Parts: sequence; structure tokens; C-alpha cells
Amino acid sequence: MSNALVWLNGQLVKQEEAAVSAISPGLLVAMGLFETMAVYEGKVFAFGRHYRRLEQGCERLGFVSPTMDVLEAVMTELLRDNALLHGRARVRITLFEGPLKMETLVQATAVEPSEGASRMLVSPYRRNERGALTGIKATAYAENILALREVRQQGADEVVILNSRDEVCEGGTTNIFCVENDVVLTSPLSSGCLPGVTREIVMELCQDRGMPVREEALSLERLLKSDGVFLTGSLREVQAVESIGERTWGKHSLVDQISGAYQSYVRDYIDGAE
Repeated sequence: MSNALVWLNGQLVKQEEAAVSAISPGLLVAMGLFETMAVYEGKVFAFGRHYRRLEQGCERLGFVSPTMDVLEAVMTELLRDNALLHGRARVRITLFEGPLKMETLVQATAVEPSEGASRMLVSPYRRNERGALTGIKATAYAENILALREVRQQGADEVVILNSRDEVCEGGTTNIFCVENDVVLTSPLSSGCLPGVTREIVMELCQDRGMPVREEALSLERLLKSDGVFLTGSLREVQAVESIGERTWGKHSLVDQISGAYQSYVRDYIDGAE
């Protein structure tokens, strides 16, 4: 978007004019956190859940986040001034360590909805499920970006990342679920996966609707033998997986039900019914 505005440390500025210090630890060593949120018709979806995760990351890194009220006011202003009050958009909040103090960047951009099923490949890289940054959304994201870049060069759009125990961990930007004998399964947080907001909502929706859902350690073999696979993420929402390598799946009624339940939840949220 030309002339788009961002919010940097209390000031609205044009994105091409936003600048950070060349000696900022956030720039030099990726000492930072971020949250990406979906926006529907000008309303930021599930901000309270995202903010709780941001606070947990701040506690881990010793950061202090701006208050919810401050960030809500900033996001509202950005969405209005960037003409993003209709249709789909996303907001990203980034907290990072500056040379003297914490710095905050908030951005708002338009997005197109994800369409069709996902095609995945398995990354040769492994996630350290016991690492210092495990479970927080840190800006040190190069591992995920590299894994995604490599599979996209091969025609896929998402990647399966395993942990050091060769268990299914997560996607590059998503959590991974599968269906096995009408039971919905996903990797536990001990696998090293991010505690995804959409993951959390989907598990709650399954429980509310009487769909069996469990966290279980999943081998790649078990994932590939499952009856269906789907992804969750703030921007992808609930997306069926068409293939992982040579293994393919058709439509699965339970995945369709979960996707429909999530869409209803989003509509209720937008209408203020949550």
C-alpha cells in the first residue's frame, strides 16, 4: 500500500520513513516478539488471546508490553487511517529491544483469504523442543522462513517441521491437526510447537460440539496414515491439507465441520456475540 502508515514508538509515520537504530539489539540479534492478527471488517479478531500470549513472551524475555488499551487504540487508528475498515486485513505488533529502551512497531495491511487446500513437504531441519525460545512468538524466525522458502521452491505452500525426537511439531506458520478414526489429534505443546491462538479456539470448538480432540505426540508415519490433515493459523484460519509429499487426501467431512464451526465463531465475534 503506497503511503501506508505505521505506528512506531508512539508516532504515526509513513512506513518508508520508519527507522530504528543501527545498534538496536532487536535488529542485530533478533531480540523481539511479534503477534499477527486477522482483521475482519475493521475488527481485530481474538486480540485478548493474542495479548495474553504476547505477555507470556514478554515475561520470558524480560520485556514490558504496552497495555491492551494503548494497543487497541493504536490498531483502531491505523486501520482507519490506512482505509482497512472493510474486508480482510492483518495487524502485526512487534516488540523489540532498542539501544536504550523497549520499542514497539504496529503495522496494518490488507490480505487476501487463503483459498484451496494446502500442499506440504517435510523439512529436513529439526525444531529444538527444549530451546529457550520454544513456545513464544519470537522475531528470530529465520529457521521457519528458510524451511518455507525451500518447500515453496518445490511447489508446496507449507512445511511440516519435526522436532529433535522426530515427532510432528508444527508448520512454518501454522499448527498441524489430523483426524484418526473420527478423533481430532494435534501435537502437544511439549513437542515445541507454538501455542497457536487458532489452535486453541479450534480445540475449544471441538470440545463444545462433542468432537473428540486430544493432544498426542505424533510421528510422521502416523500423520501420513491419518484419515485427514488440516492446518490452523490466524490468516489461514482452518485449511485442509491436500498432500504431504506423495501422500494425498480428499475432502473429509469432519474437517469441513470444524472449518464451518470456526467461520461461525468468527462471524459471532465480529457481530459482538462472543
